[in-house]
Amino acid sequence: MTEGVYDAQRGSDRIRVIVANELAEIEENSLLHLFSATQNRVEYGKQHHLMHNNDTSTLVDQVFSLYRQEGRDRPYTIEDFRRDVEPYYIEKTLNDLTTATLLSKFPPDELLSKFTTEQLEAYLKKAKRRASTTKARKKRKKS
Repeated sequence: MTEGVYDAQRGSDRIRVIVANELAEIEENSLLHLFSATQNRVEYGKQHHLMHNNDTSTLVDQVFSLYRQEGRDRPYTIEDFRRDVEPYYIEKTLNDLTTATLLSKFPPDELLSKFTTEQLEAYLKKAKRRASTTKARKKRKKS
């Protein structure tokens, strides 16, 4: 077995554990070194990893680009990743949803409870004005 790679048996399943900071500093391990808890291994990964495949997952691309940034003085943690990347995915997901899809996820009572009475009354006034304007236009068109 390679240094930093361990196999464990659980029933008929073999579980492979890779300890990034125990792997040899060779080109083929450079991507894994980006996930090491040891700064010198992360540096090695930053300097030696080359993307060989344009289809590399977005997640790895984003983590890799964050590691390439200058001035990172410690390993990049999952908390760092969540702070940096989750807002992007949340915004992208929300932008991809239609209003109808988004509204269908919540009961009307729950949605309406988020507004003040004044906001609801102001909306109803506007809606009534629009309805009466639309009626008046339709009446004039018929005449």
